[in-house]
Amino acid sequence: MFDVDLTSLRPAVRDVTFGEMLDVDLAAEQDFDAVVCKRRADGAIVGSLAAFQGLSDLVGCMKRGHRYTAVIVKLGRTACRVHVTRKLA
Repeated sequence: MFDVDLTSLRPAVRDVTFGEMLDVDLAAEQDFDAVVCKRRADGAIVGSLAAFQGLSDLVGCMKRGHRYTAVIVKLGRTACRVHVTRKLA
């Protein structure tokens, strides 16, 4: 579907590995819905999907019940890029 860099990286990013699959979920942050990527093992938030074209469409799809996953395709000391796809069934 698309590749995007995670923003607002959290400490959990230190415990992920290249190729790891993350869950994509909606989370309430302050006064808006945020799209976050979480580790499957413990649900810890790794970072957020933000400021990219199509974000509002993604949020709308998630609110309608569509589910997504993200695979880590690039991982560095200060950056994490993921490939986001829609879960089938």
